[in-house]
This record gives sequence, structure tokens and C-alpha cells, in this order.
Amino acid sequence: MLERVPSSYTVAELDDPEIRPMMLEQIARARPDLWEAILKHPNCPAELTFWIRRQFTAPSSEETLAADAAERVRQVSSAAQWRKRAGLTLIGSAVLGIISLFLPLGTISLYGESTSLNYFSPLSLGFSIENLFAAVEGIMLLTAMGLVLLFAIAMLLREEWARITVGILGITAGTLGMYDGFVTMHNFNEVSFLTLGAGAILLSITSIVLFLGGIVALLPISKTR
Repeated sequence: MLERVPSSYTVAELDDPEIRPMMLEQIARARPDLWEAILKHPNCPAELTFWIRRQFTAPSSEETLAADAAERVRQVSSAAQWRKRAGLTLIGSAVLGIISLFLPLGTISLYGESTSLNYFSPLSLGFSIENLFAAVEGIMLLTAMGLVLLFAIAMLLREEWARITVGILGITAGTLGMYDGFVTMHNFNEVSFLTLGAGAILLSITSIVLFLGGIVALLPISKTR
């Protein structure tokens, strides 16, 4: 005699106490709509009962897709927040870094007279090739921080190329600024007639933030599955 097709059973037929446990398992896999009736059958084995109840608590494919979509939205939203914070941090650091270039790096005190110096002090003596060369460090830092400022603004406008560019510029400007700032602080502290100014300190601090902000800007924006 041919075996009955499991999917052909009805709810009423499941009242038959002669249905074997193996057939109940086959019916359960073929007819999820009969799970409630199968659970009430006297021959329903414990393993099948456990399996059916687990299916009731498992998320549906629609729920899984919805959860995946919500997770992707959360990742994109989180990435956007990080990008915004990195952009604002780079903008603020670049502005403070530019300001620090015009603040006194230190003061020279000799023979009862004091003179404050910054990166562009040589240019105040008149425009010449020699004075321009003496101020080249300040010009390089001013250019680098100005570019960081411009590209950080572009990054906030969600330009991907700007994110990568400002990350590289932030690391570059931060490295140059840290080197100049800390070397200047060291040199001024080594000489008795030199007094350290706010410019060198502010430059060093903002350069550290620029460097770290550049690293954050280069991190991947999002990961989607």
C-alpha cells in the first residue's frame, strides 16, 4: 500500500489517534498551518513538540529583513554622526590652528627690551625673498590648515572625496604642527632670555586634535551586508 502524502492531511484527519509519530513529523514539515493540531495529537513526540514551539518563536523572514534594514539604517546614522563630529572637530581645530600662527610663539627679552615673535614676524620687516623664506614654515602651516578647513566643510556636505582628502590633510597638517609646536616649545624653554608664548602651546594642542581628527575622517563610513 502506498504511503499517504503528508501534505494531503486535514485538521479533521489529525484527530485519528493511529497516525504514527514519523508521519506527524512529515506533516509538520509540509503543513505549518497544522502545527497546532499536531501538538494536540497523542502521538506527537517530544522532539517534534520542541521543534514546532521553536518555530513559533523564531523571527519570520519579513521580520529578519526588517531587522536587517533597521540595523543598516542605524549603522548609516551612526556613521553620519561620526562624520559630522569629525568634520566639526577638524573645522574648529583648523580655525584655532590658524589663529595660533598669528599669536606670539614667544618673547625675546634683551637689554631691557622685549619683542614678541610669531611665524610671520619676518614679513613685518618688509617683503623680500629672505624674509619670505624665514616665514616659510608659517606659510606652509597656514596653507595646510586652510585646506583642512575648506575640505572639512565639504565633508560635512557629504562629499566622499572630501572626506578622504581632509583625512590626509588633517594628518599632514597635524604632523607638521606638532613638530613645529613642540620643537618651538623646547627651544624657547632652553634659552634663558626667551619666554614661551601662547601661540606655540595652542599650535601643539590643535595639531594633536587635527592629527586625530584626520584619522577618524579616514575610517570607513559604513558597512552594509
